[in-house]
Amino acid sequence: SREELHMASVHAQRTLCNVVGLEEEWATHVAALHDDLNLKEAVTARKAKEQHDAQAELLELLAQTEVLVEASSAKTLQKMQDEVAAVIPRGEAVEGVLAQALQGFAAAEARIEKEE
Repeated sequence: SREELHMASVHAQRTLCNVVGLEEEWATHVAALHDDLNLKEAVTARKAKEQHDAQAELLELLAQTEVLVEASSAKTLQKMQDEVAAVIPRGEAVEGVLAQALQGFAAAEARIEKEE
């Protein structure tokens, strides 16, 4: 009958409106998910760049530290060589004094033996 046809038409229109509403809702939801994904990708890219920059800075600091350690070691080695070089003449001077003292002791010992 006509009334049933009208009711079916109204029901179909409502169903169609519901479907269109759901499609719009899903489109909005998908757009929001897409925006979230883009945001997460941007955050991930930023964090990766920050980590890369931090690693580069750390490597630069490590290189600078190695240069400083090498320079410090070279200075320390040079200082030790200088100290040894300064001690050698003093050691030679002491050897000379000891040699003179031994000669004096030997001469005194020889005189004592002669007198006996």
